[in-house]
Amino acid sequence: MGTLKEGTYSSTFNWNEVNTAKVGKFTFRFEKDVLFVHEDFPQPVLQLEFEARIPWVLKEKPEMHVE
Repeated sequence: MGTLKEGTYSSTFNWNEVNTAKVGKFTFRFEKDVLFVHEDFPQPVLQLEFEARIPWVLKEKPEMHVE
């Protein structure tokens, strides 16, 4: 459970330097529009999301999935 006491929430489409934190090759952000939270879960709730930038090490090229 929780709320963001200071700073700015982000969303899937607005990651930027103001609403994220970078640690090494990871970028972290808080989202208030949460996914996969049961309706009976105590409110308020926020979701921590992260992105990891890691090098591709396989010989095969990655498949590109565009949605």
